Amino acid sequence: MKKGFTNYWLLILFLSVGMQLWAQAPDGYYSRAEKKSSAALKSELFNIISNHKVVSYDGLWTVYRTSDIRPDGTVWDMYSTVTFRFGSGQCGGYKLVGDCYNREHSFPKSWFSEASPMVSDAFHIYPTDGKVNGQRSSFAYGETANGTQLAASSKGKPLGKLGPCSFPDCSGTVFEPVDEYKGDFARTYFYMATRYQDRIKGWKSPMLGGDDYKPWAINLLLKWHRQDPISKKETDRNNAVYEFQHNRNPFIDYPELVEYIWGNKKGQNWIPGGETTPMLIVPVNNTSIDMGVTAVNKQLTTQVQVKGQGLTENLIVNVNGIGFSTNVQTLNFEEVNRGTTLSVSFSLANAVNAEASLTLSNGQVSSTIQLTAQTIDGIPALPAENVSLTSFTACWMDVDKSGNYMLNVMNADGSSLVGYPVQVATTAQKHEVSGLQSNTTYQYQLSKGNKTSNKITVTTAAPIPVLELISPAGGLIFGTKPGEASEIKEVEAYTENITEDIKATISAPFEISLNKEDWARELMLDRKGESFYVRISATASAGTHTGTLSLSTATIDGDEVDVTGTVALPRVFFETFEAGEIGGYYNKSMACTATTWKMNNVGIWGDTSDRHNETRAVRFKKSTSSITMDKDKIEGTSSLSFYAALFGGDSDATIEVSYSINQGTNWVVLGTNNITNTTLQQINYNINVPQPVRIKIEQKSGKRINIDDIAMSDYHATGIATTEVSTWDAYSRQGKLVLEMSEAELVKVYSANAVEMYQQKVPQGIAEVSLPKGMYIVVCGEQSKKVIIK
Repeated sequence: MKKGFTNYWLLILFLSVGMQLWAQAPDGYYSRAEKKSSAALKSELFNIISNHKVVSYDGLWTVYRTSDIRPDGTVWDMYSTVTFRFGSGQCGGYKLVGDCYNREHSFPKSWFSEASPMVSDAFHIYPTDGKVNGQRSSFAYGETANGTQLAASSKGKPLGKLGPCSFPDCSGTVFEPVDEYKGDFARTYFYMATRYQDRIKGWKSPMLGGDDYKPWAINLLLKWHRQDPISKKETDRNNAVYEFQHNRNPFIDYPELVEYIWGNKKGQNWIPGGETTPMLIVPVNNTSIDMGVTAVNKQLTTQVQVKGQGLTENLIVNVNGIGFSTNVQTLNFEEVNRGTTLSVSFSLANAVNAEASLTLSNGQVSSTIQLTAQTIDGIPALPAENVSLTSFTACWMDVDKSGNYMLNVMNADGSSLVGYPVQVATTAQKHEVSGLQSNTTYQYQLSKGNKTSNKITVTTAAPIPVLELISPAGGLIFGTKPGEASEIKEVEAYTENITEDIKATISAPFEISLNKEDWARELMLDRKGESFYVRISATASAGTHTGTLSLSTATIDGDEVDVTGTVALPRVFFETFEAGEIGGYYNKSMACTATTWKMNNVGIWGDTSDRHNETRAVRFKKSTSSITMDKDKIEGTSSLSFYAALFGGDSDATIEVSYSINQGTNWVVLGTNNITNTTLQQINYNINVPQPVRIKIEQKSGKRINIDDIAMSDYHATGIATTEVSTWDAYSRQGKLVLEMSEAELVKVYSANAVEMYQQKVPQGIAEVSLPKGMYIVVCGEQSKKVIIK
């Protein structure tokens, strides 16, 4: 995680004298790896960190409370600037950046077929914004010059972009994190290659080749590791995960290990705190710099970062190539050890594709990089900017300082795009080209009189695949009795730009169905997306069950949501206040008959003027009095009731009743009640929440009142719960459209091209409609639903 160049130089200095930054590995933890090199060193590290304690996938939420927490107590999200808070905001469905956060397999789970223990290894699974996580999907990490970034929302901005890979020897679509976290992800990947070196050969990934990463991926990860050193965030996370898994990421404890296994110290024996080997960190030997395009006799200049370690001799600067030059011929070794820059210039009087080599060397180190540049005897066209799905910005160098150029944009076959050529001011140096096809290659060229430019090729961004789960309000939380299947809830697989069939999977004892008749742990869904159903199985054992519902294709990791279910006999919550300290007004928590209550200006009384069942009730004193459950009722609740009356001859009073499903962070007001009666009368509310719940009763006005016998039923829904209140449902079963109606209503069915295929008032019950295979829109009242007949 990058914290500015100052931290980088301090880190290198500390490493040079054998110090560790913030690391807390137990004494002797890495002793077996000392004095080993290359593959033998990696294998010994594998022996040290393998066989870790496996944390359950659901258990990662607990890990994150210490491993991924910002100083202000919020979730540390490396994919967005959104402020998420622990205990709320977990996905669920999402439409925008900031809607929710989930668990991101930075090393995609489809690469290792979702196998354990990788699927829940906290070292590579981070809490991240759900929308950005969905954009990243299972694409490899890389660098993209023309990537697409998601739109920001009112809650925050996305971090990272998706696009064609521009890193040398890398191809395909990649996701590029922001610079601040590139080192974090690089060290995560070095951990994965080491911890699972015995399995990695069988994994499938564009970054993997055999039992290690491909050369381009190693170069990318080395670059990120070197440019973004470890931070306190990483070491704190390393220590936190160690408390749960009992293993560590060695490349955070000792960052130099990366160089001994993959970098410029291969073949050397590793000794923690050993002598510092003189080296050039950047520029990396045998890399290249393209300085770009310019007009003849127009100078190009670029800055080359130079950083060394342990150097005691000045560097000699030598550039070999016509037209290239540097601002100095030597670099002071002390400045290089601290970090400096070298200015390289290029200019020629004729049009040419020029090459040169730049060598930095002394008696200790040597690094050679290849330089390229191009001069144009005409108008220099520059690479496109702001490349999106349907547009890009054409750029050029103004060599005329006045007048106009003609800009021509061409299709791949050389034909001009409709509306082109167009006239553009030379001084504008940019022009937006819009109305294009996604993932399509174009060229542009400029001209003026007999002068022309070089041709620039640009490919618009590919559509971003979206594979999301839209869950019902309140989430996938179920309750049932032993031997009975739970209520059914409907979810939707929402897709955009998906070209493969979708697999939905769910953990036991939960099950899913397309038609409410055939239930399984796995379903194949149409690539256009469709709705399906979830429940807890009738065979589920007594107790609380947690699991995951996820979507994927052969190449893409889609959305996933948590599923929770309780199988238990109904239990009654009944608070009589017959237990607890009696005879005073309190401002404290007190254990009573059913649970513990936070009491504010409230006491337990049984005097002759108190209204109570049996011998006691709680007495509210004034308008600031309240009682609040100090613990959740885990089973949720369908209904709430209690008795209330005025104390003695006191005047009228008002109370407000609320509930919370997030441990009292937020409260939902059920209603207010005016208390005028002098005998106990029952007050009832329907709550209908499956989540753990607690209630609060507050006095808003008046004098003393009594509250007694608070009762809450367990939540136990029946039938189907959908994202909207509905009196009907539609789905496919055995090649027919099934209409399930709780009352008679008019139903219309349209084909995918908006042709009406069916219209009829369907009676209460179940009706079947025969239709050809295909996708249909079923409309009832103001609601509609997509159904695919297979």
